[in-house]
Amino acid sequence: MEKYREKNNPYHIVFLDLQKAYDRLPHAVIWDAMRERGIPEYMVKTVQVMYEGTTARGRTSLGTTSKFDITVRVHQGSALSPFLFIIARGILAATRFGRRD
Repeated sequence: MEKYREKNNPYHIVFLDLQKAYDRLPHAVIWDAMRERGIPEYMVKTVQVMYEGTTARGRTSLGTTSKFDITVRVHQGSALSPFLFIIARGILAATRFGRRD
């Protein structure tokens, strides 16, 4: 930054708030990112099987809710989750800033 300032060159700073980032990643983005990175389709399908059909129920003071589908988030504690998050985040960032590499 100092070098840019010294030369009066413009620069941009981006801050990413990754708090609860694992909880907000749509599954469709994960599948697209895997395909875009050239991961073989059989591996994409294997991961999809692990994620699709996942349901949850909420518990409140009034009782338990009906089941609902989970269509966002990567599995907490899975060794695969950091990899999925990193490739999906990379695709999202490239799309946001107009670059694909």
